[in-house]
Amino acid sequence: MKYLSILLLFFIACQSKQVKQVDSGLSLIEDALFFSIHEDQDTLCLKVKSSKSNNRNLLDLKILDGRVQRSDGEFKALDNCLLISSSQIGAFKLLGKLDNIKGFNNKAYAYDSIVRKRMDEGKILKIGEMSSFNKERILQIKPDAIFYSAEVNGSSEFKFFESQGILMIPVLEWQEGSPLSRAEWIKFYGVLLGNTKGADSIYSVVKKEYQKHKFSHKNPPQVMVGNDYQGVWYTPAGESYVSRMILEAGGEYAFSSSKGKGSLSKDFEVMIHKCAAADYWINPGTANASAQLEAENPLYTRFNSFKKGNVFNCVGRARVDGANDYWEVGVFRPDLVLEDYKEIFQGRYDNLYYYKRLP
Repeated sequence: MKYLSILLLFFIACQSKQVKQVDSGLSLIEDALFFSIHEDQDTLCLKVKSSKSNNRNLLDLKILDGRVQRSDGEFKALDNCLLISSSQIGAFKLLGKLDNIKGFNNKAYAYDSIVRKRMDEGKILKIGEMSSFNKERILQIKPDAIFYSAEVNGSSEFKFFESQGILMIPVLEWQEGSPLSRAEWIKFYGVLLGNTKGADSIYSVVKKEYQKHKFSHKNPPQVMVGNDYQGVWYTPAGESYVSRMILEAGGEYAFSSSKGKGSLSKDFEVMIHKCAAADYWINPGTANASAQLEAENPLYTRFNSFKKGNVFNCVGRARVDGANDYWEVGVFRPDLVLEDYKEIFQGRYDNLYYYKRLP
């Protein structure tokens, strides 16, 4: 059924026309906090809001029938785009817009087979990390836009690209605090790429499926998350999307009462005290096997979840070089992730999609 739902979303995206679906003067957004879409006469207004300041916009664009207004007033489609994060590839893929990708930072971060093949063939060029872009290669591509995943602008590098007529488009889905608000950024891409109907349909299906998979245990299993790195254990804060998903899948997260949407830094001793008896351990770094975890830190064997073999990682759709569909399409399919969590917490491990029980 999971594979069928993936195919259904691709069909929805590919069959959708470039049309507007808005109510006059009303925002299309249901859950996301850091972008908005409004209708203004015959155009759509897209804004990206700062996650640090309520009164600051990072981006303010007008879109007409899938074409974005440039600084000279001309409306132009974003046919040649440069991406720097895996989730951006996922959005382009779901919307049937892989042909619009002309550059990506590193093949090792791309899970999609088409993108990888095109990078091997030189049809999608490697542009490097945002902090060290290959300017010559970027100018060679002559992109319409660069999508980036940081809350920065105004740098000399940004001004240089903008002076060349390149739109710098910030994407802040990673700052959102809930799985659905992160997934709703598919609408952001839908407006920019001329597929609002496809994006709205995808999100509608995903939200419906997500609500369907919510589950509550009378005696919820205890769940620990993360791993030790150089003496510090990084685990999600209580207001993070991971903490929320564990709760909505019927589990009880060890640090659910903590504040913040980012990560917590804990001493190993704190984790032993808090999580020694935990029933399940999820997202233990990049490990593919329990032996790998034990080699990294023999003290992991002190956890009940490790002893019982109840360690699960989101490597069910990962490549040898580390590219992982969980970080690509998975950002926009929290319904599949939630279903995995629910299956895990109910002791059913044979039909997981993104996750794998570590042997």
